[in-house]
Amino acid sequence: WFGPKMVWLPKEDAQSKARLLKALHKFCDVVSADEAGLPPDDVFQEEFFELTREQRHAINNVQCTESLPVTRYCFEHQVAQGFLKGNEFEASQTFKNEKVARIVELAEEHPAMLIFARYNGQIHAIAEALRKKGHTVGVLTGDTKDREAVVRDSDILVCNTALGEGWESPRFSFIVFASLPWSVVEWEQCRGRASRVNVPLRRTYVVFTCRDSIDEDVKESLDNKKDFLIELYAKTRS
Repeated sequence: WFGPKMVWLPKEDAQSKARLLKALHKFCDVVSADEAGLPPDDVFQEEFFELTREQRHAINNVQCTESLPVTRYCFEHQVAQGFLKGNEFEASQTFKNEKVARIVELAEEHPAMLIFARYNGQIHAIAEALRKKGHTVGVLTGDTKDREAVVRDSDILVCNTALGEGWESPRFSFIVFASLPWSVVEWEQCRGRASRVNVPLRRTYVVFTCRDSIDEDVKESLDNKKDFLIELYAKTRS
């Protein structure tokens, strides 16, 4: 992030940081993050859930009948979230799981909350459950017309992970990933919607993961992709 008299650097890239700081000392005063009053480090938490017997049965069936890996992985990921994709506004099949119930519990502790999910069926089910509890909930999907108004007027915002750019709402300090995107770019963009260097809030990110499911593989893949990109960036600057 660049602005007047301030430079924000990724802490992972130590070599580039050292070179830039050396150059900056020639033209300006350089202070530490504490001296500058920058926001505290974010908190990352992971909450684990168990697949139900029905979910395991559905996953086992598709593993036996579907030969295309991508189709199989998409199916397994949807089942792990408790929903199978139907039309834009509802799931074609749902499975009993604790993710939605847990979000409703968290909303009682954090009435202002940003929630990301990969599937629209999951998004609308979460929003419906929260509205039944009296929360003011906004939904961001590909069909949302006035995104700015939805972001501005909602106490709780439920957003598709594919729409994690082009808007910001730093008032949210509690962010839940009910399901993760497969793209590391989407993952970083979603995290950045509430993250602004000039807003000194400690943000808490909670990631929902079903044990022994593709959820764990997706999280590991995102971590590996990010490490690769950081390493690649460092090599291109060395």
